[in-house]
Amino acid sequence: MRQYGFVQSYSDYSLFTLHRGKIQINMLVYVDDLIIAGNDIAALEFFKAYLGVCFRMKDLGVLNIFQWNNTIS
Repeated sequence: MRQYGFVQSYSDYSLFTLHRGKIQINMLVYVDDLIIAGNDIAALEFFKAYLGVCFRMKDLGVLNIFQWNNTIS
């Protein structure tokens, strides 16, 4: 991801962000799942195509349910 231009978050190592001009893409990695969000559909499609060349992957479409458990013990 760093080769593509992503920067890893220091507060959450599973979060990567990309800023190119007005384009922003955020990617959250959890084991073998990715959540990819951004503000430019064409840039997102291009990035997903790039990932498809690098890895064998399947696009599951729009995210329907996302549960975040940020419980501090």
